[in-house]
Amino acid sequence: MFTVIKSETPEEADGILRKVMNKANLANEDWGTIQTIISYGKLLGKLTFPEAVIFN
Repeated sequence: MFTVIKSETPEEADGILRKVMNKANLANEDWGTIQTIISYGKLLGKLTFPEAVIFN
C-alpha cells in the first residue's frame, strides 16, 4: 500500500494495484484448483479403499 500511496500519478497507482490484484486472483484460482484435486483424490481413495478411515 505504501508503494501505491507514494506513486506519482494515478495511472501508476492503478497499475501497481492491478498487478497486486491479478496476483491475488491467480493465487485464489490456484487454491481452488488445489482443493479440487484434493477432493478428487479423496473420492478416488474412498472408491478404491472404502473401509479406510484416512479418506473420510
